[in-house]
Amino acid sequence: MSEGRRYVCGHRLPALEADVLELLLAAAGPMTVTEVQGALTGAPRAHTTVSTLLTRLRERGLVTRELRDRVYAWAPAASAQELTIAALEQILDGVDDPDAVVLGFLDTVRGRRARRPRH
Repeated sequence: MSEGRRYVCGHRLPALEADVLELLLAAAGPMTVTEVQGALTGAPRAHTTVSTLLTRLRERGLVTRELRDRVYAWAPAASAQELTIAALEQILDGVDDPDAVVLGFLDTVRGRRARRPRH
């Protein structure tokens, strides 16, 4: 597990929240707090800590929960691509000309790809 903050799907998160979101994105289906707790690598985390992390991710709109046999099961709010698009939309909301920014970005990416040596 990394320290500090890092980006997951365009969202800058504290390291433990990032770990939890990545775990849920890779999971085959929704997971309970106990399942997330058991699947996290590194030092063991208290049940209440994992519950708090999931609640924070829910407040950010990154995960959802559903009641399953009197216990909440947690899942990503959308696919990794959709979460990334949502992050980009948040950024572009603060820009005067979002179309110009996106087009400029695409030109930059295409220019980098064109300059890469082909093997």
